[in-house]
Amino acid sequence: MAGDVTRLPWVCRKQVLPQDTDHAGVLWHGSYVAWLEEARVVALAEAGLAYAELSAQGLELMVVDLQIRYLQALAHGEAVELHSWLQPHSGVRLPLLTRFIQGDGAVAAEAVV
Repeated sequence: MAGDVTRLPWVCRKQVLPQDTDHAGVLWHGSYVAWLEEARVVALAEAGLAYAELSAQGLELMVVDLQIRYLQALAHGEAVELHSWLQPHSGVRLPLLTRFIQGDGAVAAEAVV
């Protein structure tokens, strides 16, 4: 591994765009899942494990469990940082805790993938 896997958290910066929102103008619940996948790929890359290279070698990191706690709505146009940490695990699983952090530092959602 080329990266420092102890450096925490891994950060993925996003902005809530129109295509990410529901009719109320807030981040649609399905968009959280897509953002979590992006955060996971970014975390792997920053740890020196490019997902495309893993896939080319026949290694896939399947999602077998996904939990999301929605705490505050994320509005259209809002800047958000996804902070991710590798969680304690056993076996071959690599659970990642991700927090959706608003500009004021508030946690809008928390997920484990």
